[in-house]
Amino acid sequence: MVASTLQIIPDQLSFSFELSKIATSTLMLCNTSGNKIAYRIKATNLTRYGVRPSSGFVDAGSTTAILVALQKHQAYPLDLADCRDKFLVQWVSVQPHAHKVTSTMFDPLIGGDVHAVRLCVTFKADPNSLATTATAKPSRWKLLSLKGLFQSTSQSAENTNLQLQQIADLQEQKALLAQDEVQQAQAYQNKHLQPMVRLCGLSKVTQMHVTAQMQALYSLQDTLYLNRSWSFCSSVQ
Repeated sequence: MVASTLQIIPDQLSFSFELSKIATSTLMLCNTSGNKIAYRIKATNLTRYGVRPSSGFVDAGSTTAILVALQKHQAYPLDLADCRDKFLVQWVSVQPHAHKVTSTMFDPLIGGDVHAVRLCVTFKADPNSLATTATAKPSRWKLLSLKGLFQSTSQSAENTNLQLQQIADLQEQKALLAQDEVQQAQAYQNKHLQPMVRLCGLSKVTQMHVTAQMQALYSLQDTLYLNRSWSFCSSVQ
């Protein structure tokens, strides 16, 4: 759905309903404008859903993912086939330095031009498993389990960032080790090759020929040093 400056994908929220399980759906907010946007999301049935983050900012030309979770249920809800739950997505353009979403931003008399879109909710379930239609208000343990879901999602993102940093550090160590091997080979060449040629008392033409031969030899040694260092790094990884 495209509405003014914000693209909302998808245009409705669909959940695969299963007893005693949390169902999730992802909402994408794409800012197609050149301005920073503040948003907030509301639900008509707050005891049934959780939204993270329920408010925030979307920078110009960027996209934000919103996780919407359906609480655990021990029985199928009465409105499984005809759910009338809705979500309200509101947004408004703000100044680039804005860092906190406030209710005054969405006041048309105080803030800017406020936009809003309503999203319907649908449930998908196996018809053969509909053994009961009774439902109950979610208990506290269900709300806590949903909170744990959001925390585990955040922890998973942190672990991914840590792994990427460790990979980058290992690659940097490989590059430094290979560079050190090359420098050692060059230092050995400068220390031993030129004095050896001068001490031989050879003619200048002969010295040039010997120097070229020795340089080719040490170039081969450089290659061997690099291969050995990369093999060592591969085994460490």
